[in-house]
Amino acid sequence: MTQQDRRNLEGWYESTVGWVPKSVRFAIRHNPRFLKSQRAKWEAVFHVLPKQVAPFLMLAQHTVTGFREGLRESALLAKAWGFTPDWVVEPICGQAYYFKGLEALEAAYDAIDDILDNWG
Repeated sequence: MTQQDRRNLEGWYESTVGWVPKSVRFAIRHNPRFLKSQRAKWEAVFHVLPKQVAPFLMLAQHTVTGFREGLRESALLAKAWGFTPDWVVEPICGQAYYFKGLEALEAAYDAIDDILDNWG
């Protein structure tokens, strides 16, 4: 990964979700090839599907795992890409309904309640 690649990637995260997630910082530092392959895998999908599929799927995945930082990143990405709050809550509640139960909403509350309250 070149220094320009790193600046571009960090800049994209800063301007889109407001910070660079720890997972991205770790991969930049310790295994940039892995990060580039992960990004390429996701980006290839969106030649066919709309980019909004990414945060929708991320919200669902992070609800199942209870990953708060991932929920926060996903919600902010969804906001940047034109979601309404209802479309952020939909995959979260869907995963809670089918797989986790109400306890799944605790991580969502911790991670994104303030984002939903200040969506405007």
